[in-house]
Amino acid sequence: MRVSGYNLQAAAYSGIDTKKNILLVTFLAGGVAGLAGVSEVLGVQGRLYALFSPGYGFDGIAVALIGMNSPIGIIVGALLFGAFRAGGNRMQMRAQVPDAIVSVIQAFVIIAVVASQMLLEIWNEHRLKKQQESKEA
Repeated sequence: MRVSGYNLQAAAYSGIDTKKNILLVTFLAGGVAGLAGVSEVLGVQGRLYALFSPGYGFDGIAVALIGMNSPIGIIVGALLFGAFRAGGNRMQMRAQVPDAIVSVIQAFVIIAVVASQMLLEIWNEHRLKKQQESKEA
């Protein structure tokens, strides 16, 4: 599993069934998340409340995306989203701005990060293609 996580192409080249590994890890992660949810609902709360998890899954995925899956980046992304949540409540109280504006700002940040990653990937592919063409010539 670790080899597939570090370099998918190298794992496939060495004969590891990467699709099977990805599927296995996905099922394991889903199972662990399900067990955590069940233990929280049945053990701690005793029942399922309507606002049991108000968007924490979305925030977690967005934080990982913003942090580019690096530990330091995830910490920075989590602090940013925490500041958005706290600032949204304060903006709603003081400036009568709707709390939904925080979701809009978060969406803009996510779009900007994803767009910058895509543009960087396109630029790197273009640069590598030029280097290969210059080597062939």
